[in-house]
Amino acid sequence: MNVVVLGDGLLGSEIIRQSGWEYISRRKDGFYINNVGSFLSPDIDVIVNCIALTDTYSEDRKSNWDVNCVYVDKLIDYCNKHNIKLVHISTDYLYSNSRAVAGEDDVPVHCGNWYGYTKLLSDGLVQLRANDYLL
Repeated sequence: MNVVVLGDGLLGSEIIRQSGWEYISRRKDGFYINNVGSFLSPDIDVIVNCIALTDTYSEDRKSNWDVNCVYVDKLIDYCNKHNIKLVHISTDYLYSNSRAVAGEDDVPVHCGNWYGYTKLLSDGLVQLRANDYLL
């Protein structure tokens, strides 16, 4: 199985370290989120997306929107077009203080900032649009 991790931040680096999977990143490859297809190969079986703008204090709506939503939407399109499974990393930041055995109506969602709002939207995008995914 051909698995590629996107991003080598804290989470991506740990997944790469433990799995030994190939990865593509801004630092190593000059990966740019607006041109997803030029960095990826259609022979990939699984993409593990570890790219997100995670500054919970940022008031920069556009940057959060571009990275956490627009990029994810483009990645979904690429994965759907090439029959690639998308593993999209959510965040416990959104779902903190949830009940141990919670139903959909019981999970409080923490969205007091642009990071929270855009991560919640990207989770929804994946669930609504991706053909093959793990969230």
